[in-house]
Amino acid sequence: MRRPVVAALAAAALVTTGLGGASAASAGTQVVLPITGTTSLANPLAGGAVLTMPAGAKLVGDLDLLRDPLIEGDMLIPPITAKVRALNIPVLGDTTSTVVLEPVGKTKARTIEGGIVTAETSFRIALPEVRSDLPLADKLNLGGPDCKTDVITTTLTSTKPFSLTEALPMKATFTIPKISGCPTFLWIPLSSWALNTLMGGEGNTLDLMVGPISGAASPAPAPAPAPAPAPAVKATLKASAINASAKKVVWGKAGKVKVRVRPSAGATGTVRVYKGKRLLGTKVLRDGRATLTVRKKALKAGKHKLRVVYSGSKTLKASKRTVVVKVVKR
Repeated sequence: MRRPVVAALAAAALVTTGLGGASAASAGTQVVLPITGTTSLANPLAGGAVLTMPAGAKLVGDLDLLRDPLIEGDMLIPPITAKVRALNIPVLGDTTSTVVLEPVGKTKARTIEGGIVTAETSFRIALPEVRSDLPLADKLNLGGPDCKTDVITTTLTSTKPFSLTEALPMKATFTIPKISGCPTFLWIPLSSWALNTLMGGEGNTLDLMVGPISGAASPAPAPAPAPAPAPAVKATLKASAINASAKKVVWGKAGKVKVRVRPSAGATGTVRVYKGKRLLGTKVLRDGRATLTVRKKALKAGKHKLRVVYSGSKTLKASKRTVVVKVVKR
């Protein structure tokens, strides 16, 4: 039963995005799916580190309605700047790292029962730079050009059925295997030992938004388009307003941020919640409403001012506002 579903989705994608007919799809049609979201480290010695996917992250591959997998391509993730608090010790444990997710082989996306999407992917985590934030100590780099993990293989699974017009939430857990190739000191692999102790282990998570699907840019030069009446288009967009609320959270438990975008008619797209520059959650609006989950231990005890951002839609402007959440100890 899965092949008719795959063929129907692929054909609809081709029509919607204007990528060509069945003959082109049978040979493979290149598509691009933007990627946003976070990677969270489960090792308690990493202090609950959350890495945000950088701008420009994407999956580039071939869509073919006559093939299984439906999409086969490459994850392209620019280097990530990561702030990790080792041993959860302020100041002394603060580090800044450059993290590179190196793809190994192709990522293969399929549809399964109910339109749910799975994506098998393999990668290594490379650590070219791992430095303390302390003055002088930052001269020592625990990482290096050959400092990386063994191959990690995991399967991302969507939490909603495939959509042609909206980003798809996808989640996965993975284990960080042995890290090797890091600098040695007096022939002792102290860097590899320290990084394995800090990062290694299971229960790490990928929490991503993938898509929406679009065609790849053609290498052939296109004729210059006629001047677009941009001011007239902008004038048709209505202002949007966000109502957001968050109940008191007991530290160690997940929190909820309830969001409503007005006017609800036309309020499609996504809302995101940030603490500073750190993305805490992303949710697709339904009837102008969404409830975002803030994972447990993502916020320390105390009051936190969170930023709620609405992406806007074809009829509504983007908007943002702040909401205060209080995290208390038991």
